Amino acid sequence: MYAIILSDLSRAAIANGKASEALRYSETEHQLALGLRDALLISQSLRDTGEAYMAAGNVNLALKYFTDGLDPKLLGANSAQRANTEIEIARALERLGRAPEASDAYREAASLSHSIASMRAEADARYHIARLETAEGRLDSALPEIERSVSLVESLRTKVSADDTRILWFASFHSIYTLYIDVLMQLSSQKVTAIWPPGLQDRRTKHCEVVC
Repeated sequence: MYAIILSDLSRAAIANGKASEALRYSETEHQLALGLRDALLISQSLRDTGEAYMAAGNVNLALKYFTDGLDPKLLGANSAQRANTEIEIARALERLGRAPEASDAYREAASLSHSIASMRAEADARYHIARLETAEGRLDSALPEIERSVSLVESLRTKVSADDTRILWFASFHSIYTLYIDVLMQLSSQKVTAIWPPGLQDRRTKHCEVVC
């Protein structure tokens, strides 16, 4: 339990811009996990330490911790934690200018998330794949990825009932809709036919009124 508290404290410190404090928490968490010989806690502590080093600007060391945390001996068949770690690896690779490798890591995260029906995680991973493809000018490759991401978001949307909660929830997916529209507009300008899913433009307009 204490290791989980330390993990939460480390992430809170990162959110507050206190990287050195986050490192103290995550390193203590790691030592505790080693003492307990709990493989999943060790993996989590390595990822937390990597995130703290990312916040501190030491991306190469962060990548090492993320990679160590991906060890199958630690994770076993835990696809959720593997997917989360792949996302962090991808972020680090992007920061290091290694976009093709980052894309591979995002794809692995998307596949793992899909295998455990984690729609939100898959939507996020596919958004990042589409973003990288768009940056490279590969719009035909970006489109199916961002369409899949939007489809997942739309499926999740139906599970949100209260209007106020729905608006706040939509705001968290602003970047996905924005990228989708950008890809469609670029494809349209290239005279490639792009069809809007039913009701998407109306929902995006309502969403944009709130968060744009």
